[in-house]
Order: sequence, then C-alpha cells, then structure tokens
Amino acid sequence: MMTTQRLLAFCGVIGPITYAIILTILGLLWSGYDPIAQYMSELGAVDAPHAIVMNVMGFQLLGISMIGFGFGLHRDISKGWDSEVGVALIIVSGASMVAVGFLPCDPGCANVSLTGVGHAMTATTASIAMTFGMFVLSFRFRKDKRWQGYWLFTFLAAIVATVLSPLPMFPLFTPWAGLLQRLGIGIALFWMIATGSKLLR
Repeated sequence: MMTTQRLLAFCGVIGPITYAIILTILGLLWSGYDPIAQYMSELGAVDAPHAIVMNVMGFQLLGISMIGFGFGLHRDISKGWDSEVGVALIIVSGASMVAVGFLPCDPGCANVSLTGVGHAMTATTASIAMTFGMFVLSFRFRKDKRWQGYWLFTFLAAIVATVLSPLPMFPLFTPWAGLLQRLGIGIALFWMIATGSKLLR
C-alpha cells in the first residue's frame, strides 16, 4: 500500500511526465501546429481543437501534482525560512497552473480579452514562482545533509530556467518562442522529476 508521503513524492514524477505526453500528443493531433514557434498555451486556446484536454489533463493535472509534490517535499526536508518560502512558492506555482486551465488564452495567445489577460497573468505567476521556489530551496538543500548533493543542481536549474523563460517575449526570438518556452519550463519539470524520484527513494 502506498503511503501518503510516497503518493506526494510520486506526484513530482508522474505529473511532469503526463504533461509532456499530453503536450506531445495534442501537438501531433493538431495539423499545422508548430512546437518550435508556437506556445504550449495555444494547445489550450479557445480555438484549439482539443483545448479541454490540454486545460484539464495538461495544465490542471500538472498544477495538482505540483501542489502534492510541494507538500511531500515539505514533509521531507529540514525546516527553516528557506524551506518554508521555497515550498510555498512551489505550491503557489501549482495553484496558478490550476487557474491557467480555467483561463484559456485567446487565438494565437494574443491575450486581449479578460480571460486571455488572466491566462497570461496566471501562467507568468506559475513560471516565476516555480523558478524562484527552486532558487530558495537550493539554499535549504545545501544545509540539509540528505539533500546536499542536490543543491547545486537545483541552483543551476533555477538560474537557467529563469534566463530562458522571458526570451520568447522578445521579437528577436519569435521564430523559436515555442522551443525556448519548452526548454525553460522543461528544465523546471526535469528538476521536479529528479527531486520527486529522490523523495521516493
């Protein structure tokens, strides 16, 4: 029987993997969709053919798994201001991802409607909270003997994700906006899988 802690740790592994699978399948099913140039959010946009699947099974399921993972991490690591703040930011990121699923972006993610603007705000909050949460947690990992081997990995992953995440907003990188967004978020989700795997062990 799976314990509560193992279930919460499992959230950190299965959530990102499920998200990647949903993202890939829906991208292949939408003829003409270009993952290099187009945002992930466009798969859940109001005009997307499988928007409900992306918004619920993609964004919201990932958000729920992030919240569970955050609580699992909190139960395992030593306590301090950095663990409290770091975990809180991970949970805020997860809650923001759940909200993203309720607020699909406008066609092409132009985001001029009230819902579209809400999507942009919640998605941005999710991204910033996740990377800053990782950054703060790296300091706690450095102090915790059981997690010292993860502190530098966590710190560097947070830095790289923070650098990559805003690049798609610049016109110069528009042809690669989808790829850069995937790399930035992918690094954070890979960290989540690795950390969740350690929690399981």
